[in-house]
Amino acid sequence: MISLDAKEKVVDTNELKIYQNTLIYSDSVIQLDNISRISVAPMEKMKVPTWAVVCILVGFIMMGFNGLIGFLILAAGIGMCGYILYFNSQLGHYLTIELNSGRLIYFSGKDASFLKRIMKVLAECINSSQANYVVNMGNAQIEKVQFGDNNQMR
Repeated sequence: MISLDAKEKVVDTNELKIYQNTLIYSDSVIQLDNISRISVAPMEKMKVPTWAVVCILVGFIMMGFNGLIGFLILAAGIGMCGYILYFNSQLGHYLTIELNSGRLIYFSGKDASFLKRIMKVLAECINSSQANYVVNMGNAQIEKVQFGDNNQMR
C-alpha cells in the first residue's frame, strides 16, 4: 500500500508514449535509462475514525434512554463507516516509477493487471530501445506503434 505525502502528486494523463529510450506523458519526458525501479501497489485505504466507532457504541447506549437522539448518533457513526467502506471499495492502484534521482512518479489506475502490463512494456523498452508503444490509460489499451511520416506515431 502506498501512502502519498502532500508534496507527492499523482500524474493525471490519458496517454503515455514510449518512443525509443523516452517515456512521454502530458508535458514531461523521462529518459528510460533514468528509471531505477517500477512497481504496482494498491492505493492507501482510509481508516475508520475512532469517533465513528464511539458514535455507534454511544448510539446503542443512548437508544435505551432517548430513542431519537440515540438513533441519530448511531446513524452518524454507521453513515461514516459506510462512506469509508464505499470509498475504499472504489480505490485502484498506482504504477510507481522511481528515478535514479530518488524522485517518485505515480500513475493511477483501477485495474492492477493493466498497470502490470504497462510495467512489463516499460521493462521491455528499457531492455530494447527500439520498442515504441502508446498506452491509453482511459481505455486500458497498449498498442505497439511505428513512427511514420513527419515523425508522427501511428
